[in-house]
Amino acid sequence: MVIVFSSPGGGVESVEKLVRIIRYHYQEVFFVIPQEAMSAGAVFALSGDRIYMDYASSLGPIDPQICRGNEWVSVMDFLDKVERIIEKSSRFSLTDAEKIFLRNIDLAELSRCEQAKALTFDLVKKWLMEYHYRDWTVHERDFVKKGRPVTYDDKIECAHRTIEILSNKTLWRSYSRKIGIEALKRMITLNVHDFSHDEDLSGAIHASANFVRECFDGSDMTFIVRSKSGF
Repeated sequence: MVIVFSSPGGGVESVEKLVRIIRYHYQEVFFVIPQEAMSAGAVFALSGDRIYMDYASSLGPIDPQICRGNEWVSVMDFLDKVERIIEKSSRFSLTDAEKIFLRNIDLAELSRCEQAKALTFDLVKKWLMEYHYRDWTVHERDFVKKGRPVTYDDKIECAHRTIEILSNKTLWRSYSRKIGIEALKRMITLNVHDFSHDEDLSGAIHASANFVRECFDGSDMTFIVRSKSGF
């Protein structure tokens, strides 16, 4: 199955259900990202056997979201803020404003954020191990291990490194940062294929994506299904 999609993010619980349904029907799933897959969209892409991107495509950092009223709120931003204030508290250097913020923290919401982060990381690790690294058998990029068989421990290490890098706000400075294909290929082990130089494929992908986007704009459609015979 090939999934062409663009997403600003959302709840990882919805992604978990989508992956469960898709994997019930399809053994092999490829994701094509002509534009961007942010936050939960990036998590969705990481559940695929392969990811196809071009020079203009991007993944976002892994940033779990929770719904607060009518808005999606960044879990990582909230937890980062709390951690910084707690660290300052241990040094007795809190400002009055920070003391008020700390007193007003909803412990139930804090727990909800912590659970959302743990769930997201667990799902990414699970899907990388089960699907994305499934056919990875020989080291090709690691200069020291090149040519050696890939072990289970190698995959675990790469999964942890992928999560660590894609969730590192210190590295990306912002959870809205758009990470291009070159940075992904350079920094982490992902089965990412670049279609930038395949003019026919690139043209077909972008034409299809633009058509779908135009259909959604100004309409009440919620999804479009395409088969070999058309849309």
